[in-house]
This record gives sequence, structure tokens and C-alpha cells, in this order.
Amino acid sequence: MVAFTGEQQPVQPLDWSTHPSATESNGETHTVVFEVPADAREIKVLFTPAGELIEHSSGDIYQLREMPEITQWEVSF
Repeated sequence: MVAFTGEQQPVQPLDWSTHPSATESNGETHTVVFEVPADAREIKVLFTPAGELIEHSSGDIYQLREMPEITQWEVSF
């Protein structure tokens, strides 16, 4: 996950935590906190849902042939 201000300056997460999903078995919920600069007019957050899949019982790692579409959130101030 990456965030950019309107000037395309990258903003690093202040915190990134992972918790077991409340709705999906063997899934995870990620909480990411960004601090937006006071002078930013907007921020864009780009998120790719998965980079690899891990088989829960065996630990085998699988790479996706095609990456899922990137989700983009934009907020203007």
C-alpha cells in the first residue's frame, strides 16, 4: 500500500497492523495509518489486494499469474 500527496510525494505509513479477519476464515484485516501533511490538497492511496497466497495447512506459497486490479482511494481537502 502506498499513498501520495497531490504533488506525487510518497507518504509512508505511520503504522501497519494485521488482525485475523472477522468474516473470512484464514483471512486478514490490515489497518494502515497515514499522516497527511497539513499543506496537502489531496491524497491518493493505492492498494493491491494480494501479492501471494499462502496455503494455511501446508505453508506452501503461490504467486498469482495476474495481479488483481489496483484499488485507488482519493481524498481532497
